[in-house]
Amino acid sequence: MEAKIRSEILALERELTAAEKNKDIKNLEQLLDDDFSGLMYDGSVVNKKGFIHKTVSNPLNFKTLELKNIIITTDKKKVMVQADTLYEAYYEEKIVAGKMKYKGVWVERYPTYKLLKADISNGWKRYVIVSRKSSGRGKKWIGGF
Repeated sequence: MEAKIRSEILALERELTAAEKNKDIKNLEQLLDDDFSGLMYDGSVVNKKGFIHKTVSNPLNFKTLELKNIIITTDKKKVMVQADTLYEAYYEEKIVAGKMKYKGVWVERYPTYKLLKADISNGWKRYVIVSRKSSGRGKKWIGGF
């Protein structure tokens, strides 16, 4: 049973990541629980509507957005996910790359699960990818948002 839950949650996380990357309001509305609460990278606390607004108005236009180092734990009522979120995006006419910490809590809402809580840590760095003629690509830290 736990393998089935893990597989379902991984699929939902992939859907959520794709919805965030593509700023897909319809899928975000379907994946988030009506009682959703999120702690955003900038320290703000948002509900479902606020999360969707921040996601679609985010100044980053993602080239890539993916979860790595995923840890999934379950108990009788919820499924917790911890992961590193890695991305490359366009920001102010530059390509930036970064890493954030993500924690999510999924709850069963028959026939599937919905994301009830998310914490997107601001403990991350953002880099501008700089083009260099002699040495290829380099990275320069420019700080968080």
